[in-house]
Amino acid sequence: MKPPLSPLLALTLGVACVTSAHAAAPAPTDTLGRVVEMPPVEVSTVRAGTRPVVAVSTLDRAALRAVNWGQDTPMALAALPGVFAYSDAGNGIGYSYLTVRGFPQRRIAVLVNGVPLNDPQSHEVYWIDHPDLLSATSEVQVQRGVGPALYGSAAIGGTVSIETGPLLEAPHAAVVMGGGSYGTRRLVLEGGSGPLAGGWRLYGRYARIETDGYREQSWSRLWSYVFAAERRFGSHALRAQLYGGPEETHLSYLALPPAALRGEVTGDVERDRRANPLTYEGERDRFFEPHYQLVHRWTPRPDVAFTQTLFAFDGRGFYDERRTNRALADYRLPQWLTTDTTFLPRDRYLQDANGAIVLDAQGRATVVRFDVTRRREVVNRQWGWLPRARFEHARGALTVGGELRAHDGRHTGAVLAGDPLPSGTPDPWAYYDYHPRVLNASLYAREEWDLSPRWRVTADLAWRHARYSMRDDRFDGVRFDQGWNFGLPRVAVSWQPEPRLQAFASWAWASREPAFRDLYDAEGPGSVPLFGTRDPVTGVWSDPLVRPERVHDWELGGTWRDGGLTLSAARLGVGRHVARRGAHAERARLPHGLPRRARVRRSLRHRSGLRGARQRRALGPPGPRVRGARRAPARERGHRGGGRQPHAGRPPLRGVRGALRPHARRRGALRRQPALGLTGHARQHR
Repeated sequence: MKPPLSPLLALTLGVACVTSAHAAAPAPTDTLGRVVEMPPVEVSTVRAGTRPVVAVSTLDRAALRAVNWGQDTPMALAALPGVFAYSDAGNGIGYSYLTVRGFPQRRIAVLVNGVPLNDPQSHEVYWIDHPDLLSATSEVQVQRGVGPALYGSAAIGGTVSIETGPLLEAPHAAVVMGGGSYGTRRLVLEGGSGPLAGGWRLYGRYARIETDGYREQSWSRLWSYVFAAERRFGSHALRAQLYGGPEETHLSYLALPPAALRGEVTGDVERDRRANPLTYEGERDRFFEPHYQLVHRWTPRPDVAFTQTLFAFDGRGFYDERRTNRALADYRLPQWLTTDTTFLPRDRYLQDANGAIVLDAQGRATVVRFDVTRRREVVNRQWGWLPRARFEHARGALTVGGELRAHDGRHTGAVLAGDPLPSGTPDPWAYYDYHPRVLNASLYAREEWDLSPRWRVTADLAWRHARYSMRDDRFDGVRFDQGWNFGLPRVAVSWQPEPRLQAFASWAWASREPAFRDLYDAEGPGSVPLFGTRDPVTGVWSDPLVRPERVHDWELGGTWRDGGLTLSAARLGVGRHVARRGAHAERARLPHGLPRRARVRRSLRHRSGLRGARQRRALGPPGPRVRGARRAPARERGHRGGGRQPHAGRPPLRGVRGALRPHARRRGALRRQPALGLTGHARQHR
């Protein structure tokens, strides 16, 4: 019997051919008679350096290739301290979700080549739109805690920085084919040119992944591409990067009740656990989001570096859904009358308090509910500019930069079919259509000041502006223009008495605007915007009732590199935010597994972690390697709500643990890497 929810156990066949670059001819000793072109100094302002002042984990290309078998990026990062991930399909491919220190991914800043990947409206990250991204990644950094000001946008729970398009110094090509459990198949074609004449370097990767999923009807058909081209000329470097790929998947995001997990539905626990409540065959998601990036670097002097990035993407797609016993009014459809009270289930008719069907004077019943097949379409356009500069001086370095990012979206919903539909209903029948816009702008500065060779003080300060504009609401005519301004300070001290040992302490304050849907659910007919004031003349809403969330972050951490030991501790005070409650659907009266959300005035989180790794090589000739790692549990003393904001007379929340994350985790791993490259993992969560 296949183990439930196990990761892919696959035997991967890799065919790789690497062509070494020709040895360069000896350079002449006299260089005065010609110009010697030197590569520009590459300075990154989005990744932690050798003396980070945050808790950080870094995976280079070799480490990524060791853990990546084609799963979604969150599932590959789940072994890092403070990181937790899960997938809808159960086998790590499709829709997957990441949390860092208990914060969901909509409160984590995700950057690809320094460009924000979070959706500006929902703050979410849709990893399914970028399958097998790690196969074309040169480095991933996961930073835990409030992100530094260098990122521009506020990162409440952490930051994930991904660098794609590895441009290696030697030509290379590779083909990887794999297959495994639950009909999983993978193909990767990859190649790079190495240095070419004229200062050019090229890289390309194509990937295709198909899987049936662990759960019933949770299949995915994914493919993606990554292309990078760079030219260096003098002190300048220009890089174009493109990535994306269409995806199609059967949705499986609804959870199962406890009875199904215990095998009490059919008596077969394996069958019950693999069930998917979304049984409609057409319950599918299709989306394509191509990204375009142009990066310019200029290093006029070794101590001065300028970087600017222009980016754009145009995402389009839709998802079809079937829902039963829904109110006609929820889809802006009229109720209708019939004299036949038997051809539909009783709950489709208007009933009185005693459950009797209500009849009018002509003996006709009113049909108020129906089964609906609907389509929701999304168009997201985004473009922006990210300038950065770094100036090194005798006692440290100053980094300044900014962000200008605009988002233009359109969301539409239509009824494709219904049982029954009122006579004369057009096909399709639109029931929502709105056009939100988002503007983000920021300026930031960081000063790194070396008090001595051992001690360094780092100070960050950022200003960030966010604005939502609601226009062109076709049906309800809702309009608002809401902006926020945030100041984001951070102070840190690091101590490094020797290269192997480092410790740091930091404090940061962050604040961020609520998600667009927290203010107004434009997809629900008759929804009232959560604003306190509406101008009777212009019809524009103002004074939002949902306030920005705020967080104080105190951090203490250290690293002993020779022994592979990492210790970190954090205390986060989070104020005014929307949190998930740990109520199950059966008690919360919500759809399966969808947790309640509540406005919390404040919460307190304690985090501590210990991680160590030791690598041993057998004596004698090079042979198999054994590596073990053990991490102490990262514990959270609850997600202690200090009470909701006063809202509709509801009782305060106290001592409530947040939903969809474990309270404590322990993880151990033992890997043996023989020459054939067959690997296995055992993981345990509590």
